[in-house]
Amino acid sequence: MAYLAGALFFLCAALSFAIAIISWTAGEITDVVEFGIANIGLAFRLSDVSPDYAIITTFAVAALATILAILLVLRFGFARWILAILSFLVVGYYGYAIADIISNDMLELGSIVLVALGLWLVSLVIVLLPPVGKAMRGHQSPATQEYW
Repeated sequence: MAYLAGALFFLCAALSFAIAIISWTAGEITDVVEFGIANIGLAFRLSDVSPDYAIITTFAVAALATILAILLVLRFGFARWILAILSFLVVGYYGYAIADIISNDMLELGSIVLVALGLWLVSLVIVLLPPVGKAMRGHQSPATQEYW
């Protein structure tokens, strides 16, 4: 189960890297609006600031998710909880971004945001399941446990 959770977080990180790279390599963020709007932090729209802060934030979240997913697969228990907190924050942000997209009548631009929200939400649910915790602790069945 820990491998499944790790694989899902690798997918989340890959999607975040793809969103950031596509937005970064475009001439203007308005050239790739569907991907640009999926950058973490862009829904806050600081009017006088370049959207580069959102691209950098998306890169940082993707890098952190990658490192923690590797630690999760290697069975470091703290990585599970940090990934849960990170994905909770990202899901909360994407929920806000969806509400912002709906309130501005831009539903046709929200497909990538919906995909990202769904993937991060599924990853959050999976990492919080009890079998992942048992896998992280190296759970043994009662028949194989040694009693002293």
